[in-house]
Amino acid sequence: MKQTYVLFICTEDPFGFGEAVYEISSVIKNHPECNFDDNRKEVVYNVSAFEKLDDCDEKFVLEYIKTGDKKMDFVEEIDKKVEEIKNDEYWRNNYINIQMWKMDAINEGATEGFERGMEKGIKRGLKQGIAQQKEKDKQLLLQKDIEITELKEKIAMLMQNNKSL
Repeated sequence: MKQTYVLFICTEDPFGFGEAVYEISSVIKNHPECNFDDNRKEVVYNVSAFEKLDDCDEKFVLEYIKTGDKKMDFVEEIDKKVEEIKNDEYWRNNYINIQMWKMDAINEGATEGFERGMEKGIKRGLKQGIAQQKEKDKQLLLQKDIEITELKEKIAMLMQNNKSL
């Protein structure tokens, strides 16, 4: 496999161990003692702990991200490139277009999710409403059945009273 680098730069410590740099390695799940060399280097940088590093490029870059301080020529070059890209009309338009595309996609997804949710909610509401109405109808029928039985008993008593007269 081709050598691959994956870098994560986090403003807060994602693992909570207080390290400035975490190197991630692949292991075989059933054999964690065995490292699997897939030519991938994953490094997680914790910007909030840059002070723990000795003076090196990594420390100065993390410090630059946290504070904006430019202590090395290398960091100064990065800052200049960032400013150059920020002021480049082509890149700014591309960035805006990407952001607009992302917002459109998010809005489209939210609308679709809302519509699906409403549809499910309406179906669930109808189902619950029908079940509740059936229960009310049962209760009403039971009540009417009781009333009819009571009326029959009253009529029977009245008829017996009339026969006695």
